[in-house]
Amino acid sequence: CWVCLGCGLLNIKLSEIENALQLKNLSKTRWTARAESIKAVWGSLEAIIKSLDEICSDNGHFDKGTRSKALGLQKQLLSFDFIVSIIFMKNIMYKLKCLTETLETKHLCIIDAIALINSTMKIMTEINTDEHAINNLIDSALSFANLLGTNPESYFKTYHRRRLCPKPTKHTQH
Repeated sequence: CWVCLGCGLLNIKLSEIENALQLKNLSKTRWTARAESIKAVWGSLEAIIKSLDEICSDNGHFDKGTRSKALGLQKQLLSFDFIVSIIFMKNIMYKLKCLTETLETKHLCIIDAIALINSTMKIMTEINTDEHAINNLIDSALSFANLLGTNPESYFKTYHRRRLCPKPTKHTQH
């Protein structure tokens, strides 16, 4: 079955990565699991892309529909938007993971919980307003995108065109 072949390819690629995490399903209720899922994808992204590339080029084991879906997924993973998003989400989700795990402890008093929430809110606000840190994350995304063979400038020009304001129309009075 093609699913087993695809999983087999991915597992081989993941076994080549030192300390690779296994990919996980997203949990609808556990935010800490989302942070782990993002970490797993980030740590295994190159192996995932290589596996998808092999699926795309293997006419013998995969049908056209499977190869087409693999190509679409590969394009999404190589998009600069995805790369920037996963870098930002990895940063944010781990901060929220710490908050969530602490709030779930049995012996946390309300005063400590409020202080922890306020502290996390302050950190999130700092992330949002620290232009230098945001630029560093974007620079990291640019470097990583270039390593993957993605051209961020070309991608941006293609998918994020500058929007022009509509020209005012002259109304004639009768």
